[in-house]
Amino acid sequence: MYLTGRCGGNTNHFPSERVCQKVCLPPERQKLACSVKPKLGPCHSRPRNTWYFNFATALCTRILTVNCSVGANSFPSCEACTKSCTNANAHEACRRAVPNPEDFLPKTPK
Repeated sequence: MYLTGRCGGNTNHFPSERVCQKVCLPPERQKLACSVKPKLGPCHSRPRNTWYFNFATALCTRILTVNCSVGANSFPSCEACTKSCTNANAHEACRRAVPNPEDFLPKTPK
């Protein structure tokens, strides 16, 4: 995974996910996930947790939604998100995971 704004002693630091993948992966394996906005599509199920990587905060964030995740930046768990998008210890990072504040706002009917 790429890291920005870090001090370090090796060359495995990249300014973006795209640059990291271009250097480290063959073209057929390059797929942006962590740096793209999460996408939700219609789904007919009960509410469930979906996790996405918030590039601005560098944290995985939970969304409670009745929509289905259709984008690459969608993970079934905090651990899966953290392992895919950071070099942090998933267990520790997920204990401190930040829920999406919109989860707690009243929903307005359409």
